[in-house]
Amino acid sequence: MVVWKPPSVPWVKVNTDGSMMGQLATCGGILRDNKGSLMGCFVGNLGPFYVFEAEIFGFIMSMEHALQLGWGNI
Repeated sequence: MVVWKPPSVPWVKVNTDGSMMGQLATCGGILRDNKGSLMGCFVGNLGPFYVFEAEIFGFIMSMEHALQLGWGNI
């Protein structure tokens, strides 16, 4: 059983994932506050990468997205 736990105030929780189909990789993420409310999301088509690279790229994109929105408590 998977249980999502909200972050404490003032933190923002980011859940990311990377995947592949054939030789093409993609990644995405969801940012939520302490009430579980959606604060933002992103998705990126990466091209010819390995799935591990897609996972790492999702993490990097989440940090960049949060920085652009001025969120420091990730």
